[in-house]
Amino acid sequence: MKEFFKSLPYAMKKHLLIRSGLSLLFLILFTIVLLVARDFLFAVPCLGAAIFFLINVGTLLYDCLTNNVIVIQGECLEVERTRFMKRTHNVVLAVGMGTVKVPVRHQLKRVQVGDIVTVFLSSRTSVYENGNQQVICGYYAIEIEKMAS
Repeated sequence: MKEFFKSLPYAMKKHLLIRSGLSLLFLILFTIVLLVARDFLFAVPCLGAAIFFLINVGTLLYDCLTNNVIVIQGECLEVERTRFMKRTHNVVLAVGMGTVKVPVRHQLKRVQVGDIVTVFLSSRTSVYENGNQQVICGYYAIEIEKMAS
């Protein structure tokens, strides 16, 4: 298992560790709230969050172990930003089959046109067609490789 974890890309390792840490944190918080408040119903939300993140980690590990992870790598053609806060909203990639639009879920500041972007997604992820673009609705992780200037 240790060799398998070492063979994963950095972005996948990072998400696995973050989600595992959150699960452990909510489990510890559940125990603390249960001991301090002595009321099980008051501590149930922490237990629910811990179970949610544990299932999330299990699904991600299962997909990695069974090779159900699809890797899409392409050059960034366009970065769409929000109007006021200038956060990255969508990234358009040029891949072998055409263009792929990826809506960004988290704050992604350092992506620029010309960078190589790698998107890790599940084989069960929905892909929709919008005009001549493919739109990916969900993904596990994104890696950005800066182009040398």
